[in-house]
Amino acid sequence: MLFDKEVGANPKKKRLKKELYFWFWIWTSCPNKLSQCLRDFSLNTMLLPHVHCDATYKLNWNCYPVILLGTTDAAKTFYLYGTAFCKSEKDEGYAFAFNAVKKAVLEFHDADFKPKYLVADVAQAISNGF
Repeated sequence: MLFDKEVGANPKKKRLKKELYFWFWIWTSCPNKLSQCLRDFSLNTMLLPHVHCDATYKLNWNCYPVILLGTTDAAKTFYLYGTAFCKSEKDEGYAFAFNAVKKAVLEFHDADFKPKYLVADVAQAISNGF
């Protein structure tokens, strides 16, 4: 997906720079495991009030951040919602990832995804995107 972003110091001459964000889900091909993942995802997105978010650069050779979103339950099991590749680790990338999860929950489960708590490191971009 391409998003327009205004750049430049002169407000009269606005240039648009294209920011590229990728969002995808990682699922398994086994039908039983897939249905279990979908059931776990729907339960966790609607019931658990917190979301975990962080970015890592160790998963690819292009030095692009990979944003991971998920949650944990009472048994300390981590459930991955999705993964996003972004061009940079800025507010817009995290906002895109959070909005993608909200849209997916609304589209597939007809429910609002409104987590109360964010579990993350001290990166200000994560808090701003949340």
